[in-house]
Amino acid sequence: MKGIAVLSVILVACSTRHEPQPASSPGSASVGSATPVAGVGPIADDYKLDIENLCNVLQRSGADQEAPAARNALIAMWLGPNIKTTAGHAFLVQIQPLQGGDKAKALEDEALRVGITSCPLAIEWRKPGAVNPAN
Repeated sequence: MKGIAVLSVILVACSTRHEPQPASSPGSASVGSATPVAGVGPIADDYKLDIENLCNVLQRSGADQEAPAARNALIAMWLGPNIKTTAGHAFLVQIQPLQGGDKAKALEDEALRVGITSCPLAIEWRKPGAVNPAN
């Protein structure tokens, strides 16, 4: 339930952003592909940075220095201005209904697809009592 609240805050915080729609969505590549999307141009680099920011949000937001109960709001406030592409926002919406291990796997798969080999948030989501525990 906390994961839903965090992503709801993120979506509200991000809803005032108006970026151009990428020509090809990074989510359009085949699932399980470990290669970045080719031919998307600069959007691909921006999207990769969004996924990198999501994977590293605990450290980058400072949430890793807070008690687990205090992390959600800090994470949501940090992600709002740091997920910058339309595709990044779309990915957050896509994984929002997932919980626990399923959400962690979706994030890890996307990270691998864009060329990121380590995703600390996905590891955290698998821990008991994590930021996004399964209900």
